[in-house]
Amino acid sequence: MPCNPHIYDLCNFISLSIGPHLYVISGSLFDTRSFPIDRPSPSFTVFRFDFSTSSWDFLTPMLTPRGSFACAAVPNSGGILIAGGGSATFCFRAGCAGLFVGDGKEREFWVMGGYGESKTISGVFPVDEHYRDAVV
Repeated sequence: MPCNPHIYDLCNFISLSIGPHLYVISGSLFDTRSFPIDRPSPSFTVFRFDFSTSSWDFLTPMLTPRGSFACAAVPNSGGILIAGGGSATFCFRAGCAGLFVGDGKEREFWVMGGYGESKTISGVFPVDEHYRDAVV
C-alpha cells in the first residue's frame, strides 16, 4: 500500500475482494504526530489494489473515521456497505461482523455482535458492553 512516513502500523481494517480489485478500508493507525503514540487513531482512508495493473489507488475517504467495523460487498452492484465501528468520537457496535442474507429483492444486511460504550465496575475498572444480538 502507499505509505505515509508518519504512520507506522495499521490494524482493525477490512480487506475485501471485488472482481479484479482488493480494497483495504479504514481501520486504526499509529501516527507519530499524535499523542499518545501508543494509542491508535481511527482512519477514513480507502485503498484499492488493481490486480490487472499491479497498482494502488487512493479512493474517496469514508465520511467518518472508524476501525473494527462490519463490511460486505453489495451483491451484483460493485458497492461496499459498512456499518458500526469505533472512533475517537463514537463507539457504536465496534468489533462487529456483517453479512448479506437472502438474494434478489429480499436481501438484508445483518450486523452481529461487537461492543459499545464502556461502563465501570465499582467505579474503577472500565469494561466494554458486549452485544449478543444482531441488527438488520
